[in-house]
Amino acid sequence: MLELDGLSRRYGDVVALQELSFSVEAGQLFGFVGANGAGKTTAMRIVVGLERADAGEVRWQGDSVARLARRRFGYLPEERGLYPNMQARWQLTYLARLRGVGRVAARRAADDRQHNDDVAHQERLAADQRAHLAAHDQPHRLQPPAGAGGAPL
Repeated sequence: MLELDGLSRRYGDVVALQELSFSVEAGQLFGFVGANGAGKTTAMRIVVGLERADAGEVRWQGDSVARLARRRFGYLPEERGLYPNMQARWQLTYLARLRGVGRVAARRAADDRQHNDDVAHQERLAADQRAHLAAHDQPHRLQPPAGAGGAPL
């Protein structure tokens, strides 16, 4: 059973969660419904360990949730977690954090991945350019439309 007991979270003067409590039994399908800004995402980020609650506790099977237990949690954020205004580096960091990777390690891995993708992109561009040059290095023949008569130019 997953239990949220009195979760509260503030961002400065903004109250994102105020004493949220509920439980989800094993095998039960459960979802949040509410207006934007109601605290749904904040609650889930606390459950999966991306944020810390100012007060309250998350329990799994009656015990306080440890980092290793959170790695087994599945979480599908809105828009599959792909936020259109978020840079790729931060998106990768966010997804790694969802899987239990530490903040510094997640950022380092995202930077490494982005560098590798940049190198791969440059290699693809170079290969495309070579293919384009090779294709355009061949003599071309113009074929008049069918029925126009005449041989190819």
